[in-house]
Amino acid sequence: MKQSVVINNLELQTEARPYIAELTSHLGLTSYLGILDGDEVVYIEKLDAVSAMKMYYQIGSRMHAYCSSLGKCLLSNYSKAQLDVILEDCSFIKFTPNTIASREELDAEIAKVRKQGWAMDNEEFEKGHRCIGAPIFDYKGDIIAAVSASGDKRVLTDDRIEEVAEAVNKRVPIVFDSGVRRGQHVFKALASGADLVAIGRPVIYGLALGGSIGVRQV
Repeated sequence: MKQSVVINNLELQTEARPYIAELTSHLGLTSYLGILDGDEVVYIEKLDAVSAMKMYYQIGSRMHAYCSSLGKCLLSNYSKAQLDVILEDCSFIKFTPNTIASREELDAEIAKVRKQGWAMDNEEFEKGHRCIGAPIFDYKGDIIAAVSASGDKRVLTDDRIEEVAEAVNKRVPIVFDSGVRRGQHVFKALASGADLVAIGRPVIYGLALGGSIGVRQV
């Protein structure tokens, strides 16, 4: 892993840490903060809850974006053309019977994420493990990170899905509040099939998170 990916996001980690702690305490689940690097999620913060879950990710570790709740949230920030570039080398390995196995399935899942405002990994990487995530917007309305709460399905049961989704979706860090409304506007526009150019948002043409990202306003 490029060390610069974590170093360049220290401010984000610092600002989001109290939120991660609150989320963990409120739900009794392990919480994560992640960013996108290519077609992978990089975990830049986590806080464990007392749990029987056996899968623990460490800060700096990576995860396939297509089969994680954080990844689905982060991918929902991009247009189809941008996703073509990001997912060009994605192999869609099927880890469990629930794993997304094709770009078509992922596109349908991303459309669902944009509509409801949150994503779920329902035993898609490991059997018995669930994770629900929501995006974090910057002041421009772009998704710069995502947060999630995860646990064994015996803890994150069917009847808790709505509760957890509401919690991760509503507890947005105050520092990012100025971008939330615009971010939700962008979500709705993308969900309706609009292109990024049509809604006049900045188009990202550099995808390397370890360095500067080029942006042009349209």
